[in-house]
Formats: sequence, structure tokens, C-alpha cells
Amino acid sequence: MLQKLWKNPNKTFDEILSKDISWIQILPLFAVNGIYLVYYLIKAERGYNLTSNGELWGAIAGILVIGSVWGIISNLFVGYLVKVTGRIFNAENNLKKIYAVFAWSSVPLIIACIIIITSLIFVRVILAQEETSTLSIILSLLTIILNIGMIVPAIWSFILFYKGLKVAQKLDMTKTILNYLLAIAIYAPLYYLIMAFEF
Repeated sequence: MLQKLWKNPNKTFDEILSKDISWIQILPLFAVNGIYLVYYLIKAERGYNLTSNGELWGAIAGILVIGSVWGIISNLFVGYLVKVTGRIFNAENNLKKIYAVFAWSSVPLIIACIIIITSLIFVRVILAQEETSTLSIILSLLTIILNIGMIVPAIWSFILFYKGLKVAQKLDMTKTILNYLLAIAIYAPLYYLIMAFEF
């Protein structure tokens, strides 16, 4: 699927949207989206305590659980808002197709989530070293590279989302962007209200 989405995203989304959605596939992809977001939210809010193996696995479990729940709920809600605001632009508003776009555009974020877990493990190994060693230097460099590299799947995911939504709602470029921005503008107050509470 990654290869198809890379080579010909429009045709791939046409194929995806021509079939009934499978919630068994959709919901885990929603979760992936949430895991990616929650990782950065926690990192920005208070960072990660990785001074022990227990803290490491606790952090990973927290990201996976909170991110999955957040991803599923937020994608279901924002997807519905995109359907509602789509009426303003005379969009084709099949909610299941919109959900399919939200889900399948998150496929590149699977790579990012793997990088996230790998980076956290690397940081834990670095902190476990009593003295600076060749291993800790190498892992530090790899961690920096991996964190920078996470930008790539995020950008790819955003591009896929735009292309997919355009196909699903049969809108031009401007209306596709405006429709999504309007939905986000409606969602934003609720988002910031939730973010007012610490994880």
C-alpha cells in the first residue's frame, strides 16, 4: 500500500474509496495518527522520564494507549466536521469515504511511530551508560537523525490527506483546503479546552 500511495496516490484513493470501508483497518490507522500527535504533545508539555527501564516502557505504553484513544475519537469527530462543512462547498459528502481518507493518509505515520519507539529506546540506552562511550555517541547521532527524519512521513501523510480528500469530496484545490480549515477552526476550541488539562 505504501508503494501504491507513493507512486500514484490519486488512483490508489480511487480504488480505496470504491470499496466499503473496513473498521478493522480504519480504527488502527486512526490510532496511528493519534500516537504520532500525542508523542509530540507529551514531549512539548513535560518531556519523557527515561531514567529506568520501567519508565521507558511506561512512556511507550502511555503513548500507545492515550494516542490510540485520542486518534480514534478525534478522527471520528473531525471527519464528521469535514462532512458538515463540505455542504457549504457542495462537496460529495460520503462520511465513510472521508473516514477512509483520514485513515489511509495516516499509513506513512506507521513509519514515524516505529521511529518514535526506536528513539525512546535509544535515549534510554544512552542514559544507562555511566560514561560517554562510542555507543552513546552513535546512538545520540542516530536519535537526532531519526527525529529529523520523522518530518518526512508527516509531510507525506499531509500530502496524501489533501489528495485523498480532494478525490473523496470531488472539490478543487482551493475548496478542499478551505473545507478542511473550516472544520479545524470549529474543532480548535474543543481541542484547546482538552489541552488545558495535563496528560
